[in-house]
Amino acid sequence: MKRPLRWFVLGAAPLLGALGVFACSSSDQTRENFEADGSPAPDAGPSLPPEAGPAPDADAAITDAAPHFDAASEPVQCAATPCVVQLVAGGAHYCALLSDHTVRCWGAAAPQMGDYDAGGNWHASQNSPLDMKLSNVAELSAQGNTTCARFGEGSVKCFGGNFQGAIVLDPPSTDFAPHGPTTIPISNVAHVRIVGGDTVLAIKDSGELWSWGSRTDTLGRPDVTEYVVGPGQVNLGGAKVVNAFGGIGVAFAVTEQGELLTWGSGTAMVTYPGPIPLPLPGFVNVGNGVGNGSHVCMVADGRLYCWGQNGLQSCSGVADAILSPLEIRTHGFAHAQQVSVSGQNTFVRMSDGTIQGCGSDTNGMLGTGEADAGAAASWLLVEAKGFTGHAVSVASGDSSVCVLEQGGSVQCWGANDWGQLGQGTTDTDRHASAVRVSFE
Repeated sequence: MKRPLRWFVLGAAPLLGALGVFACSSSDQTRENFEADGSPAPDAGPSLPPEAGPAPDADAAITDAAPHFDAASEPVQCAATPCVVQLVAGGAHYCALLSDHTVRCWGAAAPQMGDYDAGGNWHASQNSPLDMKLSNVAELSAQGNTTCARFGEGSVKCFGGNFQGAIVLDPPSTDFAPHGPTTIPISNVAHVRIVGGDTVLAIKDSGELWSWGSRTDTLGRPDVTEYVVGPGQVNLGGAKVVNAFGGIGVAFAVTEQGELLTWGSGTAMVTYPGPIPLPLPGFVNVGNGVGNGSHVCMVADGRLYCWGQNGLQSCSGVADAILSPLEIRTHGFAHAQQVSVSGQNTFVRMSDGTIQGCGSDTNGMLGTGEADAGAAASWLLVEAKGFTGHAVSVASGDSSVCVLEQGGSVQCWGANDWGQLGQGTTDTDRHASAVRVSFE
């Protein structure tokens, strides 16, 4: 029976205690053509509509190997032109994957969008969607100042900031320059995810998990001594992976058998601080998850769980750190389906297409729809009444929020100081109601 309100505290040992969780095993899943009816979880890959046209280059034989991490994910049914099939967020920029497998980004632009000016000029902001001149893209991932794109044949390019080595240079290093799409020396990738803004996790067709970047505590490669490294395999003892996620100082992987593995040094978010991935006994079929520097949230069995250093961002109702997962109270009868977090907020997409969020409301991020409602933070989830569409996924930046709608359009609210609302303008106002982004 569905329940209108949920609030449970789980045991602290082991981490994620008696968590009931779910996911789809992809052990027998092969690459699917873009024309197939496939719909990976909103944050795990693009939600491609059945009517999506053929790949731009028929000779490229574009295929999509992103596994169906969340069986309850809802596919985009293209009604908008152009049609967005996946939406991701960095700290102050957004990128959209279109049904023609091209990419457009908007918001903070230097260095997030690389050196996109042919004259070598930097631009502080891009207040309307910019064509990133990429084609045949199958999946996006973004966090912080960096975005990575996976292509249909399994290659990966990353662009934007390289503050922590997520963009692999030769030799691997960090810098503060903007980088255009840069090919990563890795192949046969089925899924890519930026973790904590400084590490990239890639799942290969074989189920192997690879990583690169900095912060050796999230690389899962204890043999690495350098601060910044290129791609290398995470030793999971032969386990095959179907999902991976994490935040600053903590990473998680889900095996084909549904076992949850974890590693890192974020002691408020992982019970075992160390570089060697270890299983958390008793956990199977783990679903959608995401994290940042302060907290981690996970959707499992239609419920939302959060834990970490700050109860405000975790929607717990208390200021204390949460050292074991707390089932977060949601409103109404719909189930939690997909979660997105930032340094100030957590947002969850419900199975009825509505959005609920907690945390700061300084720039109207909670989407109350009330322009003069003040900037009071909410320690518990509240409904984003300023958004009236049907959301397929939600992507949260540091001070703004965008959602991908069922028909393939995008709406945003919150701050617009870097053009995050995609309206062709910038301002410092508080935007508590959603506005639709124009891709024309």
